[in-house]
Amino acid sequence: MGRTLASYILDAGSLDEAAFCERHPRDVLVVEPYAMEEEPELSTAAGGHLTSGVPSVYPIESKEAHGMGDRITIGRTGNNDVTIPASDVSKFHGYLTPAEGGGWNYTDADSTFGSRLNGQMLPPKRSTPISCGDRLRVASVDMTLYTPSGLYAYLMKVTRRGDAK
Repeated sequence: MGRTLASYILDAGSLDEAAFCERHPRDVLVVEPYAMEEEPELSTAAGGHLTSGVPSVYPIESKEAHGMGDRITIGRTGNNDVTIPASDVSKFHGYLTPAEGGGWNYTDADSTFGSRLNGQMLPPKRSTPISCGDRLRVASVDMTLYTPSGLYAYLMKVTRRGDAK
C-alpha cells in the first residue's frame, strides 16, 4: 500500500539506518505529485489512498490483483500494483520484474505515451535494468526507485539530517 513520503521521513528521523531498513525491507517507488484531471486521490490495488500534491511511496510487492504473478504492474486502472489515475498513463502501462542476481527490470507494455528511464525513451516490450536512484517516467508521471538503504539516504539528504553525520 502506498504511503506519503512524510510518514517515511518521520520513521527516518526516529530510527537509525539499520532499524529503518528492518522496518521497511522492500525496495520502493517514490511517485512525484502530478496533475490529475479525473480523480482527487491516488490509490493502490490494495486499497490505500493518498491525496495528490505530495510524493507517495509504494513498496515493490505484487498484490496479485492482476493475475500476473511476480510482475509489479503500473497503470491507470485499480487492478495494478501501483495505480496512477493520470489520464495519459495507460490502463496497463508497464511492469517491474525481479532481475537475476537481485534488483529489477522495467518493461513498457507498449503504452500510448511511453516510458523513459533517466531521460531515455524505452523501447516497448523490452526489459531494461533499473537501479536504486534511477528516475522512471511513465507518460507524464515521474517516479524514482530506491532500495531501503537508498531511501534512508535520500530522506536524510532531503531533511538535511545527513549533514550532521
